[in-house]
Amino acid sequence: MQRFATATWILGAAFAAGLLPGCADVIAEQGRVSADPRGASAPVRGDTRADRRAYYAYTRSVWAEIQGDLEAAVQWGREALRFDPSSRMVRNHLASVLLKKGDFRAAIHEGEEILAQSPNDVQAHLLLAAAFQGLRNVKGAERHYKEVIRLDPKRAEAYLFLGNLYAETRNFSEAASVFESLIRVNPRSYLAHYSLGRIYLETKEPEKARAAFQSAVEINPDFDPAWVGMREAWRSRAGTTRRSRSTSRPWRTTPGTANSASAWPSCTCAAATWMRPWLPTKNSGAPIRRTSPS
Repeated sequence: MQRFATATWILGAAFAAGLLPGCADVIAEQGRVSADPRGASAPVRGDTRADRRAYYAYTRSVWAEIQGDLEAAVQWGREALRFDPSSRMVRNHLASVLLKKGDFRAAIHEGEEILAQSPNDVQAHLLLAAAFQGLRNVKGAERHYKEVIRLDPKRAEAYLFLGNLYAETRNFSEAASVFESLIRVNPRSYLAHYSLGRIYLETKEPEKARAAFQSAVEINPDFDPAWVGMREAWRSRAGTTRRSRSTSRPWRTTPGTANSASAWPSCTCAAATWMRPWLPTKNSGAPIRRTSPS
């Protein structure tokens, strides 16, 4: 459970800072994939180039971030704000760089400055949620994720990370409700189905978990963690059946079963590939072996 909690609170900060590889999955579901190499840290558009000195410092900050020199990126970002303190584009970028550095309190300061100018800035709310999550301030992160959902009900990442926040505190009913809400908004969200399946594994409902994972792989057959989850759901159901038939000894789980927190909330593709050849049958759900694994 410790690994479960530790991994979860890191995810929000990594997502908003553009560090998490899974960002591409979420953004792709919303049709927001961009060629911008900075991913989720791309600034809000709409600012003008009124001050050439500010824009020059801003572009130097962007380039430093791309090169991996976060210290220089912060310095150039602050220089840009010195020339143009009202630029939300620059301040959003600076906040995202501060998140990458792990300076969550400074990121919160920049995010609050943005909201003072524009209370409905969705990107600023996401950055603030990630920063509060980095500080393990669940209430603060929850407040801003909910505000993102209010402002942009189709923003998938807000649902996903709000659900993870609830799961971290073992509030599985609220987590399931959030993921179900995302499925209603976007039934093709395989990440929502997958996340719901993880919740059902935690609540020891293997049949519901298997159905959720099945929906995920039907939408995206190449999403390996869903195949892993399906296998875990089958093993969990088999273990529950053995337990119900035995009164002489307690049921014990083994590493990698549904009770293993290490599998949440993601799994590396390398660890998942060996399970891909296993598929459930339509009737019993028992695994069968493919004759020619893909």
